[in-house]
Amino acid sequence: LKNKHKILKDNRLKYKLKINLIINKKNYGIGGSQKIIFNFLKDEKFDYLINLQTSGRFSVKEVLNSLKKINLIKFDYVVFSRFLKKNSSKNYNFIRRFGNIFFSFFTRLFTNCKISDPGMAINVIRFTLFKKIKAKNKILNLTNDSHFPHLFNIIIFENKFLFKEKSIDWGEGNIKSHLTAIPINYVINLLFYLLRYLIFGRFKPIKKNNFKYTIY
Repeated sequence: LKNKHKILKDNRLKYKLKINLIINKKNYGIGGSQKIIFNFLKDEKFDYLINLQTSGRFSVKEVLNSLKKINLIKFDYVVFSRFLKKNSSKNYNFIRRFGNIFFSFFTRLFTNCKISDPGMAINVIRFTLFKKIKAKNKILNLTNDSHFPHLFNIIIFENKFLFKEKSIDWGEGNIKSHLTAIPINYVINLLFYLLRYLIFGRFKPIKKNNFKYTIY
């Protein structure tokens, strides 16, 4: 923690920017982490929220360079896709790739989410769109686990906005995945989420979690 404080202080001085470090008391999952960020930003004024993971499955530099090449002011939402280009996911596990493509098709068929990779969490959200989805407060009812990005993209597409997809090169990464060689539990749970949304138009609310974290 001491080293993190030093890095934080050094970067504040170097770049003359407001930089915050948020440390969770425990691992709340990708969904829980996103909810903490959304809560932190609710009273902040910003232009865009850029969501990046640290899974080691993609190049952050590639994403940032890609963003520089588009006119962000034209779009409310930019989401990166593993499947826009045939070779983008060539280094990704075949079973996971096939599963993602299958569920992407299923999602586009039965929801308003029309992007090629609804399971992707690498995205850019304009402040005005952020306020819309925050006001509806549906994000808090989504799961905290690894299904969160998929459900989030379905919820966000309940709004009208301008969006753009960008390709991203994706690999296996350097962390343990929620998907094993036979991702039975993940598949069953995602099917349950999608079928429930198809029938009822909403996901089952989860028990509220009082997230504990410290902001530096």
